[in-house]
Amino acid sequence: MTLGAPQWKFFLLSAIIHREKKKKGGGLLYKQDYKLPQFDYFQFGNVHCGSLGALRWRIEPRPKEDPPVLHAWKWKNGLCFEKREEDCPEADFPLSPEGLEQLEEWFSQ
Repeated sequence: MTLGAPQWKFFLLSAIIHREKKKKGGGLLYKQDYKLPQFDYFQFGNVHCGSLGALRWRIEPRPKEDPPVLHAWKWKNGLCFEKREEDCPEADFPLSPEGLEQLEEWFSQ
């Protein structure tokens, strides 16, 4: 299958935009740039770690807290969780589908 001129232009433009984002250290984190697991994943107690460029994050459900929360960290030093900056941003969100949406908004800030 070969691509026509419009498809090549779109492909080339997408590649240029991606390269520029990487050069600038990622800039803002947009929802289409990453994919978090669905709420069920966290409801069963699973921890999620992810990265995009130099940005790293960890989401840990804490169902036994009152009220239950999703605890999240994000850091930009490009290292693993254990070697992240000591003062990296962290926050709690309700352990619910709405809380997961709030967490996604927090990532884009």
